Amino acid sequence: QLPGALKARIAHLLIQANFQQHLKEISHILCDLMAQLPQGPGIDYRRVFKIYIAATQDRDKVLEFLAVMRQQPEKEGGDDMLCAIDEWKLEGEIKGKMEGRMEKSISIVDNMKKMGVDWNFIANATGLNKQQYEEMQIEYQHLISKPTIPDTAARMSL
Repeated sequence: QLPGALKARIAHLLIQANFQQHLKEISHILCDLMAQLPQGPGIDYRRVFKIYIAATQDRDKVLEFLAVMRQQPEKEGGDDMLCAIDEWKLEGEIKGKMEGRMEKSISIVDNMKKMGVDWNFIANATGLNKQQYEEMQIEYQHLISKPTIPDTAARMSL
């Protein structure tokens, strides 16, 4: 196999998943391919690809993918434990970025509402209609709330 062919194949699948929104369908293939990436000094391509997934996919899809990654069989030397810790850190980074974006959007809409701006203008300016805004508020509250017991239990099972 040519040097870099594995990384190119993973990148190709990730780009397709981004545009065709089918990450769930290929997650097992991606996990198998990513497990073949060598770990050592230099660029951590597993982390690079996980960051790309986090940047291009919905939160739920990212969390599903990370769950599939955690189900991969363990390797010798404890590499999977380090990988799981990296995934949890990445999950926290994703959650933090999402919280920040949502908080900013909610704040902008709240300020516009306080100024008496009508929803048509708000929707045009922010890209959020009233229903999306209300859904975002609920999702934001869910994000900032403490982790649920199933989340904690799932992590403890690793």
